[in-house]
Amino acid sequence: MRSELEGVSRSPLPPTPFDNRLWAAPTPSNELTRQAFVRELDLFGTRNPTPSLASSSSPSPTSLEDHPAFVKIVQKCRELFNTKVGMLTVLDDETQLFLATGGMPDGVASLPRSVTFCSHAILNEDRGLVVLDSLKDWRFANGVPTQDMGARFYAGVPLLAPTFGNLNAPAVALGTLIQPNILDAFDSATRLLSDTLSLSLVYLAALDLSSPSHTLSLLSSFGLPSPAPTFDAALHFKALRAPEGGILFQRTESGRGFSSGLLVPVGESKGVGYVLCGYTDGDKDGFFGKKEMREFVGFARGMQPWVAKIGTA
Repeated sequence: MRSELEGVSRSPLPPTPFDNRLWAAPTPSNELTRQAFVRELDLFGTRNPTPSLASSSSPSPTSLEDHPAFVKIVQKCRELFNTKVGMLTVLDDETQLFLATGGMPDGVASLPRSVTFCSHAILNEDRGLVVLDSLKDWRFANGVPTQDMGARFYAGVPLLAPTFGNLNAPAVALGTLIQPNILDAFDSATRLLSDTLSLSLVYLAALDLSSPSHTLSLLSSFGLPSPAPTFDAALHFKALRAPEGGILFQRTESGRGFSSGLLVPVGESKGVGYVLCGYTDGDKDGFFGKKEMREFVGFARGMQPWVAKIGTA
């Protein structure tokens, strides 16, 4: 058998989405229901919906595209979030459409759904999606928004279909809206980091550098136990200024508590120092390896431009 196979050439495996640095989001499990809502609500006035999902007491408007109420919402989000671009989107069968936008490049009326951030965001229930640097994220690095439109940061939450008072109606995402609060983005970011690296606790700490004791507060966290532990401001300040670029500790003995922790400086802005912290669970015998440390440090660096926006957005 070996001699028969020696001369057989093997075709190379096709490149993976990771190799291509681009991943089209999978189809939502409720896609048929979602599309039914999109068609019958007819927000762009391109169809004649039946009144089964919409209210039969009032006629459907011709189109809600660029409605003043939607434009105002997008503008307010841009102001609060201090972003160049804001949008309210609807995901059709194969296309991302814009109900309202602000700051979009001229001539962009729609995008292929397969290359959009929003097609990923609607999969994440009401938590939405945060991408700190799309150029460093293999899912989006070679996508149209990143390469052709210059997008780097994205924060969006699903836009849910109206339920018309039906408490048992399913939550169906029609599209997305950018998150109106940068702290919400940090909450999603800490959750994402916890999920990605299987960390038990992740938080972003802020240190008041004008205070002699460097008063510490948490801007966001995921996995914080109750009651919350006491945080050592001096330790976090040491990590902020550590010449090694942070502090890593690992516990040698077994027992309750965290088995390892990593404190990495994000940066300093307007008299405040920011430190990103993550811990592994002692019950799982988890430790920070080289790969995890590299990803954690990269994540902290990706947050640097955004902590600078706090207090100005």
